[in-house]
Amino acid sequence: PVEPEQNFQPHNPWPSATDTRLLATTLKELSIEVVDSCDVDCGRDRFYVVGRIVNNAAAGIAEDIPVAVYAVTDGRARLVTTLDVEGPFPGAVTSTPFAIELSVSELADADAIRLVVDDDGSGLGVHLECDETDNAADLDAPFCPSSTTP
Repeated sequence: PVEPEQNFQPHNPWPSATDTRLLATTLKELSIEVVDSCDVDCGRDRFYVVGRIVNNAAAGIAEDIPVAVYAVTDGRARLVTTLDVEGPFPGAVTSTPFAIELSVSELADADAIRLVVDDDGSGLGVHLECDETDNAADLDAPFCPSSTTP
């Protein structure tokens, strides 16, 4: 045709100009950090990991957020425990650090301890996030000096 009819706009169902400001204020984006660890009670079969949740999104989260703790041996993760970290979590803020008490004997063969935010122990996320691949942080072994291991 000499003058073709432009039909892209009237017939395209996908919005070509999605307002990214709306996405930034509604989507969630969580990560977790290992802040510290404490091995002073290894002789009593206790090891502590200190973590904190990072809310990387502009949107706040009112409810508690689950965290799963895994022992990683030869690349395979085994669930050790879960906990719920008390909300709310304002946008662009890190949580108050929290301590997790673990049994040294449960970690005997582990190469690492893995904290996973937004995981209730099922391995699946509870919240829909922009990026589900940044929800874990590892603490590598050794966890206790060999002289104090029960």
